[in-house]
Amino acid sequence: MNKDEPLIDELPKEYYDYEWQARQREKTKELHRRRQQEEEEEERKIEEYREIGTRLKGYPEEDVRKAQRLVSSLIRAAEEVEEEIEKAAEKGELNELVLMVIWNRLDLARRDEEKDAIRSLDLLYRRVEHQGHFDLHLKLMIHF
Repeated sequence: MNKDEPLIDELPKEYYDYEWQARQREKTKELHRRRQQEEEEEERKIEEYREIGTRLKGYPEEDVRKAQRLVSSLIRAAEEVEEEIEKAAEKGELNELVLMVIWNRLDLARRDEEKDAIRSLDLLYRRVEHQGHFDLHLKLMIHF
């Protein structure tokens, strides 16, 4: 503090403490750095979700909705899932699009670190793939 500078009663004593001010500036810089990292992480996640959402764009909307409804019903089937998969296979409803919908849900669950959902969807995917005799997994890995 400069001796010629008058003290103003309303200001806290920290105003005149240059070390305290330097620490506050460092804290502020750290907060800005963390906020920037969080914003970049959020942007990365949004971009990943967009990418996942575009995977189904090449399919007819009605077919995608049907596949999504089927996958939802398979997820809700719980213990009866094997039975439901067999019924869907008999009706010819199991196709690559259904696997794509499961794959997308699985990918989202992985990104959100939903362990229970990951296990369930992974098991569902393998069961549907086996029942439908698909080898889409390799196609998906190559395509994405």
